[in-house]
Amino acid sequence: MRVSSVLLALAFVAGCAHPMNPNVTSAEAAYQNAQADPNVANHGQVQLYEARKDLDQAVKSFNDGDKDEIVDHWAYLAQRRVDIARATADKAVAEQRVETLGAKKDAVVLDARTREAEAARERAAMAESTSAELRNELAELQSRQTKRGLVITLQNDVLFDVDRSDIKPGAMNELQRVASLLNHEPDRRVRVEGHADSTGADSYNLDLSRRRAESVASALIQDGVSPSRVTAQGLGEAEPVATNATPEGRQQNRRVEVVVMDPGQ
Repeated sequence: MRVSSVLLALAFVAGCAHPMNPNVTSAEAAYQNAQADPNVANHGQVQLYEARKDLDQAVKSFNDGDKDEIVDHWAYLAQRRVDIARATADKAVAEQRVETLGAKKDAVVLDARTREAEAARERAAMAESTSAELRNELAELQSRQTKRGLVITLQNDVLFDVDRSDIKPGAMNELQRVASLLNHEPDRRVRVEGHADSTGADSYNLDLSRRRAESVASALIQDGVSPSRVTAQGLGEAEPVATNATPEGRQQNRRVEVVVMDPGQ
């Protein structure tokens, strides 16, 4: 069997640096085998295209040093999409046979329906896996459900240096996690709100909170969130969540909140 350039690249990585995640390697092999099958290439191209994107994301997450659970998640999605591509191709081939086999039509249709049911089960399993990943991500992030929707709180001391609105390089991974969650909810609008403590002039706090909200919104857009979904606003010190009389309270008030609005809002 011809070894693809991608697998050679993975082998190079395994030999010269950290070994590639075995789930990624397995999913890549399954993808290459499916792509080499003319039936799958003709009838499952959409699923293969999505599998390729998931594989690329798995390699990126691995190279970025993300947790094994995240890398495994993308590899799992890629493998499932390859399986669905094969099931879809099998169904298409079966339907083509129906046109010429005549007397065997009923049996072939039944077989095709069985395979479609298997593909449906695969899609359901993939959706459940994605849902579980989302629940785990939300558990790790500071999030709460409100009347407006899901609110994810990001502390300014983690995102920014003092009196600055440029996001720290070390905070980018956190924003990528938030963007990944938002991309699983493509129909919900996102509002990014900047907040400040009461230290300093009101006008300065308002402007700084606005610039920080806009920086977070830009980072989310760069990570794939549609610009049409995102708005940003600075609220200054108008909506504290703790007292400004203590350092701890002021630290809680210096924050950016990402509001994932409920449908219809």
